[in-house]
Amino acid sequence: MAQYSPGLLPRQTRQNRTGASGFPMFLLFNLLLTLLLALGVAVLAGQNPTLRTVQFLLWRSVELPLGLLIAAAIGLGLLTVGLGSFLWPERSFSLVARQLQERLQQLETQEQPPA
Repeated sequence: MAQYSPGLLPRQTRQNRTGASGFPMFLLFNLLLTLLLALGVAVLAGQNPTLRTVQFLLWRSVELPLGLLIAAAIGLGLLTVGLGSFLWPERSFSLVARQLQERLQQLETQEQPPA
């Protein structure tokens, strides 16, 4: 029988982690986290009505509320991260973790050479 340290417990798949209704818990967590982030951005945008201009090299924007600029920057950041993980899935943390778990299981099932 394989011995596990506290950080290396057998992997529980996402399909096994469901709530009482059968709804996958990771989807519920992602939904709640997204709603919390959206609420935070909305509050931030509402509390920063000061008008600002954005200047980049020779381009200059019209005056926009600071909250809207912050919300747009957060949205562009989230879009960039989402697009990056879609275009390069091999860089995903969960994929790397899954590959390492599989390699660990592979090594554990191999016979140990006699000492």
